[in-house]
Amino acid sequence: MPAHRMGRLWKFRKEEVDEWVKTGGAGDNEQGQTPDGRNG
Repeated sequence: MPAHRMGRLWKFRKEEVDEWVKTGGAGDNEQGQTPDGRNG
């Protein structure tokens, strides 16, 4: 999921999230991954 970290907070741009959903991004995310793609 596209996101930007600012300190302790995660910020999401509506346009980026909408595009991510349209391209099927939710199905690509592995369980246990953090929003920036690291395994957490």
